[in-house]
Parts: sequence; structure tokens; C-alpha cells
Amino acid sequence: MKIALSIDSNTTSGVISASFSRAPYFMIYDTETKKTDFIDNTKNADQPGAGPRVIAMLKETKIDTAIAESCGENVVMTLNNEGVVFFHAMKISAMEALALFMNNQLHLLSDIHKGHQTPGTYKV
Repeated sequence: MKIALSIDSNTTSGVISASFSRAPYFMIYDTETKKTDFIDNTKNADQPGAGPRVIAMLKETKIDTAIAESCGENVVMTLNNEGVVFFHAMKISAMEALALFMNNQLHLLSDIHKGHQTPGTYKV
């Protein structure tokens, strides 16, 4: 399983970012290989709608799970359709969130907002 965590720095001590698509970095953790990679989210400042570009970037990593504090509804719906499940974590390190997830202590993400894209412009 591959897990994407939206974080504020490119270290395992990076804190879960307030917004999934606007996070400066993603930590990708592979539960099978125990390998950790970091992706610099160069799309986080895109206006409007960083979401579609983040979706395209994360599809390439073949993630199964995402951990975030909040996320736009289009990103959640699109990645859910790809089989990705979102879990909620707040203001803790990536490693703390990962440990909670592995111990089944995270809840499904419920903080899903409208996003920041201009209406009618969402495309993947």
C-alpha cells in the first residue's frame, strides 16, 4: 500500500498541512518496501485550483491512501474514484500520523470543502 501525507516540510517530522492540495510537500510511504519518498508540490500556488494538477501528480505514484487535515471535494471525489481513501490527521508529524494510521486510529476525512477553483473550470 502507498500512503500520501500532505506535509509542511520534506522530512518525516514534517507536520500535516492544513490543506491537502496546497501542502508544500507530500510524503509517500510504501508499506511493503518501507520506503519513504518526498514530492515537492510545485502546484500548491497555482491559482485557481491546484487540485487537478495535484491529482495528476499523485496518480503517477499509485497511492491507495491519503492523510490530510482538509481537502477540496473535487480532489477527494476524483481520487476516491481511483480507489484512494482519505483519512484525517491534524497538526502532528507525518510519522505520528503514519503510526496512528497503521494502528487503525485515524478516522475517515470529513473536512471536505468546496476548493478554490473557479466554478466551471475543474478538469483533470
